[in-house]
Amino acid sequence: MKRWIVVGIAMLATRTARADYVNGAADDVRQAAAVAIGRAQTANEARAWPPPPGRQRVVVLETLVGVWFEQSVIVEGQPLSAGQRAIVLIPPRDLPQHPELAIEPPPARRPARLWALGAGDTLPADVVPEGGDGRVVMRQAATSKPLTLVELRAIAAKVRPREIGITARIVEASLLPRAAGADDTKLAAIYDLMRDVPALAALLEWPAPVRDAAARQLRGITGAIVAAPTRVSPSSLAAWHQRWLGWWVSHRDGLLVGRHYPAVPVPVIPPQVVQPTAMLAAFDGDPARFAASWQAWLDHGLVRDRELRGATTTEIASRWPGADVGGLSYGSVGLPALDELVDRSVPAPRRIAALGALVLHIHAERFAAERALAARRLSALAPCSLEIRDAAYWELVDSYTPGPAHVALTRLAACDDPAAVALLERMYELRPDVPVMTAVAARVAANDRGFIARLVQHIRKTGASTSWAVTIVLAAGDRTVVPIVTRWLAFRDVDARIAGAGALERAVAPEAMPALLAALHAETDDGARGMELAAIARIADQRALDPLLALAKTATTHRNTIANALAKIKDPRALDVLAKLAIDAGTDDLQGAQESVNAFCWISGLCTAHEPSDSPRGSVDPAYIQAGQAVIVRWRAQRRP
Repeated sequence: MKRWIVVGIAMLATRTARADYVNGAADDVRQAAAVAIGRAQTANEARAWPPPPGRQRVVVLETLVGVWFEQSVIVEGQPLSAGQRAIVLIPPRDLPQHPELAIEPPPARRPARLWALGAGDTLPADVVPEGGDGRVVMRQAATSKPLTLVELRAIAAKVRPREIGITARIVEASLLPRAAGADDTKLAAIYDLMRDVPALAALLEWPAPVRDAAARQLRGITGAIVAAPTRVSPSSLAAWHQRWLGWWVSHRDGLLVGRHYPAVPVPVIPPQVVQPTAMLAAFDGDPARFAASWQAWLDHGLVRDRELRGATTTEIASRWPGADVGGLSYGSVGLPALDELVDRSVPAPRRIAALGALVLHIHAERFAAERALAARRLSALAPCSLEIRDAAYWELVDSYTPGPAHVALTRLAACDDPAAVALLERMYELRPDVPVMTAVAARVAANDRGFIARLVQHIRKTGASTSWAVTIVLAAGDRTVVPIVTRWLAFRDVDARIAGAGALERAVAPEAMPALLAALHAETDDGARGMELAAIARIADQRALDPLLALAKTATTHRNTIANALAKIKDPRALDVLAKLAIDAGTDDLQGAQESVNAFCWISGLCTAHEPSDSPRGSVDPAYIQAGQAVIVRWRAQRRP
């Protein structure tokens, strides 16, 4: 009975113990980036090599599953007694959306979880072999013997058979002159350990053969000498590791590989969706040849990133693969099991996706640093350089992830060369995403009359999908688009009518009032009606009075816009309908009630009001509404015969 209570409390404290699924050890092992056996520092070790405040350092004794080069793990709080052993579950890094575009490293890894080992190397009572319904798992935990380390090893071998001891095998295949299996040699190439300064620096904390080989390799690829400790101890080796990391942060840009761009195709057409199919084929071939081709592929940043996007997203429907113009589906890029890549019986699409996801996880920081360096380098190039042109075409884009593409397009916009201008024009025709729009806006702001004329012609030819370009032209003070967008009001397509009214609201075009009133009279879509009213309210002259009065008598939506327009016209004939709008709005439409009360007070002078604005929506004041409605009720009573 006591064991049942203890287990129940433990499980309720850490996981859902109802009908929801509860992980078992197999699930946790499967989902971890790595599973290690560790030991909390002893008191003496903690004094010599202090962990961060409020945390505890767990020394790695063995990495059971997955890849983990570090010789320690920092955990929150003080969960273990000094020297106590535990299973360490190290989570994968959480990659950002579009990791193939990132210019910043992913966020810090989530804290590791611990299963403290008890007498006889038993795991905590709430750890069961297999997951399932919470109640069933609780019952199983309460009535079964605790799992042991031996049993956990067997579970790990079952769920991740190819990854048992994979860390040591990759290190040995990379650094030590020993025969390695073909898969280990290929995985070592994928990890690119021999050129990974932070990973090699972590190996300085390993035993002598690996440590010495890592030190030689660091000197060989960097040419730097970072003094080794005179006395070897865990703390001195950790300090050496940190000194190398400090060196890397200061000198990284000099060792990163620059990006190279193919020429822009002539004529300019959208690029194709590409995937690392050639790399998968090479992976299935000779290990030595794969290592050479893989290294070259890693170093070709642009091609690599485009293929990684193709491997981890679905972009077949996109008008311009690599741009941010729709037709793209993607999800979070999780760390795949190595079986998904190594097992040739797995379908090729899944293997390609696994290869892409694995590479993005392994090299996330390096790739982000390369892209950030490329962005800085492009920002220093002349706007008319060929590299700017090529980068503007080829670089991947996400509207909200600034990177090399944004920089290249911004620089391209400053180039007066006809070929550069023609490229930008072709790009806004085919892929009007945010960085392209920004470049177009810069070109328009520079008052390039020929560019503006061609952009207006594009608007005239293409229609309402170019409303983004209309906004740019109007913002520059050019009103040549007003007649074009006015014609959109008569289109059958409701989106075109909405776009036309929205443009006219920004333009404040009195010449468009007849077309706006005609569109309002014929409108059947409430959303479009609201946009047409907003455009009319910006103009708000006597031509709109009678149509607005007629609409106000039956209006149940857009009361605030109607009232605001009537307030601007300021004709006493509107008082009756404004009174009706204010009372009818009640408490269901407080915004409409407030604007109607304000318009009534503004025109009548019977109560406090503010001058009507071009943005009638704002905070609502119930007390003001109530006071104004009381004035309206008295006004109505006084007018009765």
